[in-house]
Amino acid sequence: MHKDFKKVVEDNWQIDFVGSPFTEVQTKMKKVKAALAKWSKKEYGNIFQQIATLEDTIKAKEAQIEIRPDEKARKKLKKAEAELIKFLKLEEE
Repeated sequence: MHKDFKKVVEDNWQIDFVGSPFTEVQTKMKKVKAALAKWSKKEYGNIFQQIATLEDTIKAKEAQIEIRPDEKARKKLKKAEAELIKFLKLEEE
């Protein structure tokens, strides 16, 4: 879905190679995989860690609302929930 994804794949699929077609495809796949992993970390960071952190944050904010419910706390909770949804969608994609 990201605008740069196809470009990263295309740029890293192009290699000069001499050998069997199977080995060429295998080499290209390894190169693309490494490039996508690096690109993903740069673009999104560690999605799994961010999800875990947001889940913990949401639990803490829910506990705060139980103790002292106010509009400011609810807004912070909604913001954290929206962030979690965003990262869950990224993880799924």
